[in-house]
Amino acid sequence: MFSKNQFKGIILLISMICIILFSKYLRNVSKINNIKNDDKYIKTVNISSLKNDSIYTEIKTKNNKKKIKGKANGKKTLEKRKSQVMVFDFNPNFITYDSILMLGVNKKAASNWIKYIKKGGKFKTKKDLKKIYSLKSTTFDKLSNHILLPDSIEYSKKISYTTSYKKKSENKDIQKIIDLNSCTADELKKLKGIGDILSKRIIKYRDKLGGFYSVVQIQEVYGLPKETYDNIKENLTIKTKDLKKIKINIATTKDLSRFPYLNYRLAKQLINYRIQHGHFESSDDLTKLKALDSFKIKKIEPYLDFALR
Repeated sequence: MFSKNQFKGIILLISMICIILFSKYLRNVSKINNIKNDDKYIKTVNISSLKNDSIYTEIKTKNNKKKIKGKANGKKTLEKRKSQVMVFDFNPNFITYDSILMLGVNKKAASNWIKYIKKGGKFKTKKDLKKIYSLKSTTFDKLSNHILLPDSIEYSKKISYTTSYKKKSENKDIQKIIDLNSCTADELKKLKGIGDILSKRIIKYRDKLGGFYSVVQIQEVYGLPKETYDNIKENLTIKTKDLKKIKINIATTKDLSRFPYLNYRLAKQLINYRIQHGHFESSDDLTKLKALDSFKIKKIEPYLDFALR
């Protein structure tokens, strides 16, 4: 058997071996924990980056949608403008700014057109209209057949010589240009095909409307034949531009229903919209009423006053 000292030595040796083994165990545990922590960090970073990527993707998608929506709205606006164009016969020397816009002319060209007239400029032939800066050639081509002017001066002289005798025999005053907004019934009767009844109807209709903004509007007069209109349209013009406006934000149902382009049902809808949504700021608000299409809005727009008093 072992002596007392030998037994103590064996115990000490076993203790040292246990300490060495335990320290190695602790080192291994520490390494395993570090590896786990590293894995968690990597996962966290990956998840965060994935989230950032998804946010970036979402933002990019929203921006793309906005761009697509913006383009779509632009197309709708362009289509809306095109749908509101109303071509009619006109004399470019006697026309209002609103009437020019109704023909489909852009605002810049319309402003230049009015400035040209105010400075004393005169259109003698159809091609003279091409002088207007910003007027597109495609627009001119669409309007050329409706311009109440000759194609050239030579053509105009030829027509006047060949038809002068015929015109004199028919009516001495047929060459006179009549302003529809200031003429009297007697002046209208001097035109071929316009008698006592039609002249009074034209004046009465003018008063109901609050004035004409285009010569073509007299075709709406009850009983006026198209043939008569075709014969006299070159002798009619719109010089006076002051129209009697309807204050749409304070007008009553009765006031609105009296206007020839509206009726009681439409007047009631306008009043109801005003009560529910507040005052009308511009003609764009009228598009929210299903009963009013773009053509109807374009017709009544020159007569509307959006003032609150």
